[in-house]
Amino acid sequence: MNKRQRKKYAKKKGTYVSNKETWNLDYTIAEWILPRLKLYKKLTNGFPPIDRKVYSKTKEFKNITFEDWQNILDEIILGFEQILIDPLDIAIDKDLDFKNKTDYKICEDICNERQEKIERGLDLFKYYIQDLWW
Repeated sequence: MNKRQRKKYAKKKGTYVSNKETWNLDYTIAEWILPRLKLYKKLTNGFPPIDRKVYSKTKEFKNITFEDWQNILDEIILGFEQILIDPLDIAIDKDLDFKNKTDYKICEDICNERQEKIERGLDLFKYYIQDLWW
């Protein structure tokens, strides 16, 4: 089977992945999962029985409420949204021209804040991925 036939076969089976999708895989994954997380948050009517993050660190059971679960989902969604935002777009929106050190400092602060939100969201996603069902 030549390369063209393999590609056609993979497309037919639904297993074909374009090389373009692997260029910026974090963006591709965030782009795919974000609408699904938002819809899940809208449709969900339950929540996990225990706080997995607390349990994984202390082995103690801590109950969470529906409001806690909604806040956790908000933070996960925010983390994935931040992946899709280019920090330079934020700098442009704030009219930074990078002609002085202050603009670089502001941009650095923006990037650090963005990275913290991403890490927080992905950290929560890591703990609660098995609870994303209803």
